[in-house]
Amino acid sequence: MEFVQMKIREWGIIGVIILLVGILSYGLGVHKVGLSVDEVWNYGLANNIGSITPNIVRGQEYTGFGPFEDFLQVKKGEGVNYINVWQNQANDVHPPLYYIVFHTVCSFFQNSFSKWYGIAVNVIWMIFIIYFLYKLTKDISGSIFTAGSVITIYGTSVVFLNTLMFIRMYTQFTFFALILAYLVQLYWSKQQDRIFYISLSLILILGLLTHYYFMIYAFFLCAFYAIELIRGNRFKELRISLITVVGSAVVYLLLWYHIAGHLFRGYRGKEAFSKAFSMKSLFSGGIGLLYILNDQAFCGTMILFVVIGFVLVCISIYKKERLIGYKTSLLLSCILYVFLVGKIAPFISVRYIMCTSFAFIMIAFIDLEKTINILMKNKRIVSGIAALIIFMTINVANLMGRRFYVPDDNYDEEYQEIISTLNDRDAVVYIADDWNAFYFYNALINTKSYTFVDEQSFKDATKERKEYVLMIYSSTPENLINELNCDLIYQKGAISYFLVN
Repeated sequence: MEFVQMKIREWGIIGVIILLVGILSYGLGVHKVGLSVDEVWNYGLANNIGSITPNIVRGQEYTGFGPFEDFLQVKKGEGVNYINVWQNQANDVHPPLYYIVFHTVCSFFQNSFSKWYGIAVNVIWMIFIIYFLYKLTKDISGSIFTAGSVITIYGTSVVFLNTLMFIRMYTQFTFFALILAYLVQLYWSKQQDRIFYISLSLILILGLLTHYYFMIYAFFLCAFYAIELIRGNRFKELRISLITVVGSAVVYLLLWYHIAGHLFRGYRGKEAFSKAFSMKSLFSGGIGLLYILNDQAFCGTMILFVVIGFVLVCISIYKKERLIGYKTSLLLSCILYVFLVGKIAPFISVRYIMCTSFAFIMIAFIDLEKTINILMKNKRIVSGIAALIIFMTINVANLMGRRFYVPDDNYDEEYQEIISTLNDRDAVVYIADDWNAFYFYNALINTKSYTFVDEQSFKDATKERKEYVLMIYSSTPENLINELNCDLIYQKGAISYFLVN
């Protein structure tokens, strides 16, 4: 009924913002010049038959897509092969739902490859995210203008545009984090019913089938909701909710029992548990994630919103108002999520805060608007416009400061210059494991030819070559480099390119 009852004006606002974000996504998608290692792997996990790494033969010369072709593409007659996707994810470290969705889209375009398949999946999720964020904000603020402002700000923020450009499961993760927040808000003060229990079960199962970190986010948000139920003497609802959660866990384990292997035997799971029980770096990871949030969502101005929040808390204490309501519970849930994930994550990356950025931005705008309204002596329309202008200035400045690129479009001017020189050159790629080849994918498909080697096959593969580019991942025997007449032409992290004469 709520879907039907929304005013035409509201649908117009949502439609315009979806169109705007879609246009921005297209422009940034054009800028996206390559794929990161995880993005290359993303295609293979969804589409490759029988293995989660490409079949690379050491010493064999390749051209074009070479061994990547079968790995990245859905071959003719192999579409909607969900059993294979399921098995690939059992052999990987992530749950399968996103890869099923992604494989479905790729199945419509067999024997072809494009970055747009991955971006399209994210844009589809974006439509639902914008809609439900509008609904959530309107329910919290009671204002159509505030809700429209929040989806405008969030939709044009660097952190969300970056989420859309990152061809992984994090846009889908964001949707399930948002829809759970919306469900909890909807029933925060409302009596639960059958729709709530069914919705809660589906969201928990599908969210956890998208990413294991959803379990952390859901735990904290549901814990605050449980406290609210206890505070309101809603013990029957609490009991049925707990039964629903336990039942959902049982169904999930029946569907995806591989979670046990991933968490307790997989290398990522072991690493996470090791970090969780270590006393080292208790808060540095969370602070690192907040630093990234500050950069991509607030363009370095997050301290301003922290101060505003503190002032509003002080005012609430002075007025003896209740401090812990839904909005505060959502914020605390996201902060706790950030610090726990920062403690156990394999590395500090924006991907791990993408799912919660909507909450930080929404709450920051609502608090800013409220503060300006207090200073303006209850001129809400003026306050809302002023808050929108301030936030849009932040967003525009953030995009302009990046020359309208975002981090996950993988644009690197120096690297693009190197790639542009490879068209008429042969490449030799020194790798230890097949998956190391993903680091060189963007460069290799632009070379004249390329050959993968290891220590045993290196000499045979290069003895007749007079000039070539040597690409190396991680460490290589020093004597190999010392014996060559070569110059280092590019280095970033564990990747090195040498021009050998």
